[in-house]
Amino acid sequence: MNLKQIRYALAVAEEQSFTRAAQRCHTVQSALSHQVAKLEEELGCTLFERTSRRVELTTAGRAFIQPAQRLLAAKQTLGGGSGGGRWYGIRYVNDWHHFNHQRD
Repeated sequence: MNLKQIRYALAVAEEQSFTRAAQRCHTVQSALSHQVAKLEEELGCTLFERTSRRVELTTAGRAFIQPAQRLLAAKQTLGGGSGGGRWYGIRYVNDWHHFNHQRD
């Protein structure tokens, strides 16, 4: 399981469409579908009930949503920044100068 798969699954859940979710995630529908299928395989359950007209969450899918949202929020908080920073302990820093002055 990886964060891309989780982001894709959340987009499908919110859009209720693989096509719209793919557009939102700036990818093609087949790649998004493949990643969601891999996620479902790893989890050992079906997250979405797929019909010709729409996509609905299964019971397992509804149980998946909130923890997945919390995981992505935590990732954003802990290390979602851009740039060349690194993790040292629990502090994310962008350069050694900052790191050297923040040590206890």
